[in-house]
Amino acid sequence: TETKPTYSPRNISAMRVSPNPAKEYLNLEVALSRADNISVNLVDLQGRIIKVFLPMERQYNRRASYTLPLQNVAPGTYVLLLDTSQGGRMAKRVVIE
Repeated sequence: TETKPTYSPRNISAMRVSPNPAKEYLNLEVALSRADNISVNLVDLQGRIIKVFLPMERQYNRRASYTLPLQNVAPGTYVLLLDTSQGGRMAKRVVIE
């Protein structure tokens, strides 16, 4: 499922998340216009960080895929946030069953 990006994409060319809804894991595909440091966090609808998947990791390839495990995440609606060190930000709403 692809939704419109939120915030400022800057050097983020694409962010794709599947499956949605998810149970055990999320697949994240990221495309950047240039290499950058990225962080990926799962936040609740009040903006609280529920899970840190990548704490500002260097992404050398402009395209990368990640498998994000969801153990210990309660069912509900969340936002998956992708941030770059250059100020880029994209968000996708995800449902965890």
